[in-house]
Amino acid sequence: MSLRPLKMTKDKANFGKEKIPLLILGQYGKGKTAAFASDFAPHWVGGLVDWGDKRIRTKAAGGSTVEVGEHYAKLVANIVNWFL
Repeated sequence: MSLRPLKMTKDKANFGKEKIPLLILGQYGKGKTAAFASDFAPHWVGGLVDWGDKRIRTKAAGGSTVEVGEHYAKLVANIVNWFL
């Protein structure tokens, strides 16, 4: 999945032609790394948090309850589980 940067000028907005990756995973030797070009929190990731027809309600220890789409929840779980 990739993003297209939004370029703003004084009188209009256009999406750039270059693609910017949303997620990059890497592995070297026994080490693994992941870079997600957003935040997993719903207020930062925007509409991607609603990806999927079913809704998932969850709460991290000490956090507040959030509701996300089933596919978004699976994406986050898959990224975390990749490290395990």
